[in-house]
Amino acid sequence: MVRRRSRRRLDSQMGQPPVVKNNSPALHHTIGFCLAVLWMGTQVFRLGYQELNLLQRASLLEQEKSDVAALHHELRTEIAAAKTNAGVERLAREQLGFVMAEEIPVKAVGTAVVTETRVALAQPTARVAPPAPDAAQRPPALAALAKFFMPLWR
Repeated sequence: MVRRRSRRRLDSQMGQPPVVKNNSPALHHTIGFCLAVLWMGTQVFRLGYQELNLLQRASLLEQEKSDVAALHHELRTEIAAAKTNAGVERLAREQLGFVMAEEIPVKAVGTAVVTETRVALAQPTARVAPPAPDAAQRPPALAALAKFFMPLWR
């Protein structure tokens, strides 16, 4: 009778190591656990980043709120000052160019209306240099160019 040997035994006799299949569920569980931890870590990082952005936006909004409150207070005081006689006179002089009866308006090129009380007609009036435009009204690029070119024009 011929005796048949198993495949594993034949392979081990020929010098080849037997092939071992690892079908253990522990490896699958470990890989799944690692993937779950990785996913949760990315979610925690994303939520932390969102919270940081929201806190920065909240601080910017608080700063803007305080600026608006300061502007509101300034406008309220300006309105209260404009309701007085001195405030009305100041606004009429500055914005409308009104003068009193005993004053002579003197206009200089590029400036607002300047009023002087009549002292003597023989005195020559000095030429007033035009004021530099407010740097806050310029865009930042023009302000940088103006800082460079203004000494050249004078």
